[in-house]
Amino acid sequence: MTPVFTLPCNNMAEGDLILEVFDDGITTIRKSKTANKTSMPYTSMSSIKFCEGTWAIQGSIQFFGVGGRGIMYQFKKEHNYIASQINEYINNKVHNRVKANDQICSHSIADEIHKLLKMKEQGILTEIEYCAAKSKVLGL
Repeated sequence: MTPVFTLPCNNMAEGDLILEVFDDGITTIRKSKTANKTSMPYTSMSSIKFCEGTWAIQGSIQFFGVGGRGIMYQFKKEHNYIASQINEYINNKVHNRVKANDQICSHSIADEIHKLLKMKEQGILTEIEYCAAKSKVLGL
């Protein structure tokens, strides 16, 4: 599979790296004697933080996982443009995934409450049972 973007970068813990961006996630290639790859799918990302590089400091792009832990990559200022493109691309992927999950979740909750209401109207559930079940569906 060919990457959509490639960014030469580094991080303090691992030295020189290549960040490859694919349709389904990112891959980090370590440029050391024991070169290896690690991957992070978009489904495990919650957000991105991006800072452009300047003449005095390197730029950075940081990916935060669903659990809140982040991985930061630093890049030279001449790579600002490609890094900003990566930021926009991945933010769209993560945002669209979160938005789709929210829609699925809200439809599921609404459908479940509608089913409970029908059961109450049919006499299957009492008012108290309906309220208790509705509270449970809403996580209250």
